[in-house]
Amino acid sequence: MSRTQWFYAALLCWAFSAQAEDKQKLLIYTEDFPPYNFVEDDKVVGISIDIVKLLCQATQVKCEFILQPWSRAYTNTLNKTNAGLVTISRHAKRESQFQWVGPLVSSQAYLYRLTERNDINIHSYQDALKYTVGIPRNDVYETILLSKGFIKGVNLLDFSYKQEMNELFFKGKLDLIVGSAFTQPYQLLASKQNSAAVMTPALEFEVPELQGNHLAFNLKVDPKLVAAMQSTLNSLVKQGLIQPIIAQYIALGEHRLDAH
Repeated sequence: MSRTQWFYAALLCWAFSAQAEDKQKLLIYTEDFPPYNFVEDDKVVGISIDIVKLLCQATQVKCEFILQPWSRAYTNTLNKTNAGLVTISRHAKRESQFQWVGPLVSSQAYLYRLTERNDINIHSYQDALKYTVGIPRNDVYETILLSKGFIKGVNLLDFSYKQEMNELFFKGKLDLIVGSAFTQPYQLLASKQNSAAVMTPALEFEVPELQGNHLAFNLKVDPKLVAAMQSTLNSLVKQGLIQPIIAQYIALGEHRLDAH
């Protein structure tokens, strides 16, 4: 990044932070979704959380992180004028509901099956319609699967709590769940599984309209703050400071799974 670019990014953050002391603190809602956001040692941590903390520090804004079920966190962000939400996929149907900062991080998503379920053979979304898919309530992939012909309550079952969904999947009572290489080790650990080999990608999600994982703000949050955070994030990415955060949590999940 050039000195000129650094100067303007720093100037933008300074311009906002000079007024920040008079601003109400931000409530950053999130859910239990490791490695992006989760609780460890009574603290909210994760890839996305650590990145957002850097953005809050850079703009000198006090941010309080609140972990809730996804649907509640989503609704609170829409209704509270000083609220943000992380981690959220940016999608056309959500675009006008929020102000956006990102992408923070992204990973290829799949429909997963249990490896032992050789009866599940999927080569397309049409094939997948024959099976049940578990999805967190109000998750972006719920919208995508509905657009592919899934029917809520029939072959698309939504859950307020991911843990309940994962437990049913590992008991063989759900055929498929959504995951990625980043989330898989943590899904396995949460359900007391001891090997990544117990679940297998069944179908790759091809969703070009998804634009990665973001931090979303209520429309009433100061646009200058949103711009300052986006500028800071751009600087962190160009400096190569995001990838070490990602690598730290991916390695942590893999290490814990190996040691389980």
